[in-house]
Amino acid sequence: MRVLLLLVTIFCWFGFSHAQNLVPNSSFELGLTNPNSWRLNSGDGKWERFGKTGKRSVSVTGKGNDSNAWECIDWKPEFGRLYRIRYFVCRSPESAGGTPITGFSTVNRDAWDVP
Repeated sequence: MRVLLLLVTIFCWFGFSHAQNLVPNSSFELGLTNPNSWRLNSGDGKWERFGKTGKRSVSVTGKGNDSNAWECIDWKPEFGRLYRIRYFVCRSPESAGGTPITGFSTVNRDAWDVP
């Protein structure tokens, strides 16, 4: 089984001069049983008790022939706006491979070069 650990800390900025975080609970710190404002769309995933900038993160696990993701459910990008997305992602030492996909559902990046 391929295990892919996806640590994501997302910072979205509108433009370059007015930096502000638009994504709610972007460090996944808030919530009781799952991170507030986020949902796992399918498959296996966890709300982890460690993170790069805080105490929490999210992870997904796949078998190589499936797909799943954590989705922000309380914010959507506006058409015609410019956004900058920043995140951190790493692979579990037990991982046999896989490709994390980051970004919006309409525009995303395959992070194939994850260490």
